[in-house]
Amino acid sequence: MIRQKLLIPPLPTEPVDMMQFWQRPFETIEKLHERYGPIVLMSPDEPQAIAVTSAAGAQEFFTRPDVFSLRLLKFHPPENTPIYRLVYGLGSMDHIDHPLRRPSFVSFFRRDTVRKALDQLTAQIDAYFDTLELNKTYDMVTLLQHLMGNVTMNSFFSGFSDDEIYSYWKETELWVTRCSRFDIEVTEEIDPSTPYGALMEISERVEARYRAAIAEERQNPGTHPLLHMLVSMVINGQPISDDEVVGHMNIVVSGSSSAAYALAWAIFFLTQYPDYSAMMREEVNRVCGDDPVTIQHLDAFDLSMRVLKESARLMPVASVFIRKALDDTSICQYEVRKDTMLFCSAYTLHRQPSVFPEPRRFRPERWIGLTPPPFTYIPFGAGVHQCAGMRWSQLVMRLVLSRLIQRFSFDLEPGSEVGWKQLVSVVPTGLNIRLKPPSEPFVLNRSGGVMRDLVDFDEPL
Repeated sequence: MIRQKLLIPPLPTEPVDMMQFWQRPFETIEKLHERYGPIVLMSPDEPQAIAVTSAAGAQEFFTRPDVFSLRLLKFHPPENTPIYRLVYGLGSMDHIDHPLRRPSFVSFFRRDTVRKALDQLTAQIDAYFDTLELNKTYDMVTLLQHLMGNVTMNSFFSGFSDDEIYSYWKETELWVTRCSRFDIEVTEEIDPSTPYGALMEISERVEARYRAAIAEERQNPGTHPLLHMLVSMVINGQPISDDEVVGHMNIVVSGSSSAAYALAWAIFFLTQYPDYSAMMREEVNRVCGDDPVTIQHLDAFDLSMRVLKESARLMPVASVFIRKALDDTSICQYEVRKDTMLFCSAYTLHRQPSVFPEPRRFRPERWIGLTPPPFTYIPFGAGVHQCAGMRWSQLVMRLVLSRLIQRFSFDLEPGSEVGWKQLVSVVPTGLNIRLKPPSEPFVLNRSGGVMRDLVDFDEPL
């Protein structure tokens, strides 16, 4: 059998500065895709870095975990450290351990969990909305972070006071922010004045909070629902370790921020297309009226679902996924050396005109009858490491959006320039939203700023 010779990925005329790349990853990869194609060698220095922007490349990237290992951080934390334990779990397990543990964990996020907790979820959302003032401007990202943090902690752990919930959320947010830094260098000496030392310090506090909750659950079983399920897991005859539970807890708590950012992007697009907001309110009132929201109602919110899908297509919170090659291998017949870092861009995949005509425009109606080809629409990732809480997040985001639409009208503050910043996720900036009584109309105040470089806005419907 003749072995086909592997191709060498094209190298840009000027190799990418990887330190700068971390600040604007999806924009960098988009430009490389436009000039050099779907597989690009961003950096020839060891370890090499390769950008992947085709569906065929994404399929290999996501479905070969024995070759392309998941990486959650821009650096590799030493084992037996709080940082390592916080990212340990489903997010970083290898292709052998992951399939053994994922089914039990994912089962807690199934649709039935939302159905059983729907009244509680609605009450929590409404209670939070009750604290908001009409005719006042809010930073919508901060507002949604608070809301989703409370909903997540109360839904999965419970048994905590409001102050404890807020402390957990704030600590985890700080941890995520510090993890997202691109200038972290691992050192043996821990100096709190350095990025690595500061991250280690916050990691110790976050881990201590989780371990206190785990100890309480082991002492008083059933106090925290998700924790009870986690600490009771037995894998291959061995009880789950506290280290592993710490990693699982951190996935759930830090993941609430991703849902908040996805909702924030959806609300931004609704402010730029207020007719969709009005149509969504009509849909919600038609479907459920004054009745309590049911799981069947959420299924019937077609427009809400399409708005969330289209928002996630244009501005995916997880814009770039990362893997590390465990051995010399290939992707789409291109050579990949051991330890190469691979970056798959959801942002670029979501903007392929062959799949999504007029890809830079916000068009929720495109989702009527559309089933994108595999690996062309990946807001939650794909393959064995696809987001474990995807179904739960989709339903809860639909619930939050429907309650917001029912209870408020909202506009972008005039003169706002909405932008974005790259943390672990892509986060909106400058999203200042004025909440108004629902009797007032939704009004268009067009955003200025950098979003015009990423999206083609047009006239209202």
